[in-house]
Amino acid sequence: MLGLWSLLRNYFIPQTLPFRYLESISASEETTLTLPSLLKNSKLLPSPKTASTTPTLIPTSLPATSSSQAIHSSLVESLAISPTHLNAYTLSTYAQTPILWTSNISRHLLLSQHEGKPFLEVFALPCVLSGRSPDSLEKIGLSSALCYEIRDSYSLLFNPDGGDGEGFVHQRWGALRWWSLSLTRLSRPKEKKDQEKEEEEGSFMKYATIHWICPCRSCSSFRLLRREISSLKNNVHHGTTANVVPWEPAHFGFDPMVEELARKKVASTGGGGWSQTRFPHLWERIVKCDRHLREARPWSFWVLFRDRRDTLQFWTFLFGSLILILTMMQVALGIAQVVGAF
Repeated sequence: MLGLWSLLRNYFIPQTLPFRYLESISASEETTLTLPSLLKNSKLLPSPKTASTTPTLIPTSLPATSSSQAIHSSLVESLAISPTHLNAYTLSTYAQTPILWTSNISRHLLLSQHEGKPFLEVFALPCVLSGRSPDSLEKIGLSSALCYEIRDSYSLLFNPDGGDGEGFVHQRWGALRWWSLSLTRLSRPKEKKDQEKEEEEGSFMKYATIHWICPCRSCSSFRLLRREISSLKNNVHHGTTANVVPWEPAHFGFDPMVEELARKKVASTGGGGWSQTRFPHLWERIVKCDRHLREARPWSFWVLFRDRRDTLQFWTFLFGSLILILTMMQVALGIAQVVGAF
């Protein structure tokens, strides 16, 4: 109980309503309240009720008539968001919103700002949610439905395509994968070849070649996950605070379950993507992340070339670049002809 309560500190900086409530309880020295009642009254954890009180994001002449649809701008708006559109890779690439790991369970999928830059906070210790019965979670005020939502969100964030990695580009690069695998076998001792043959065919063949250079969304998400896992491990072994909330302890440990949950296929987590029926507690934060991604504009030349969400912008930029290149070539040929005439 004390361990869970310690994970709920520093919900907002500066202090907001939840912390003012906790301070009032502390000042009154009231000890009759239980931990579940404290969690419920402090409103630290996300709740499905927030959707019924959240104002409409986009003004419309057709407001939602149902409390379950109050967060939407129209009755015809979909109650689901595709994970291929909203994931950690698209947020970091198109919206310049990197992952910020936190040990505060109440800040999972919270879009926050630090030093004027947006970050997406992700819970770094999902192991505390496993191996517990729903009754034991209810006793400490933590909903079992919220625990399932947090666990399912990792695969949608870091593995939106299911992790099969067998698209058109991957199939055409099969020869390169086989060649890299053969070189690796030649460089290893003979006694280890048989033991690691299956591992090489499974992991090395899949990740050590095409996934490091392929520009597709699946491989890009894989590289992002590897960088985030590496940053968490470096935080543990070297004491760095990269991608960790500044006001939290520098060493809260690396949880291997983060990588395990992130590598799960979407189908194995129940199917579907981001939806209000599947993520009722986190839906308000998911919608805010989606709105933040839709309002983001390209911030570099490479992002402008990769961003194909706005087809008009992409094709205008592409044809404009081709016209500029052809114009420069024409000018260069004209100068060469003039110089050659003398």
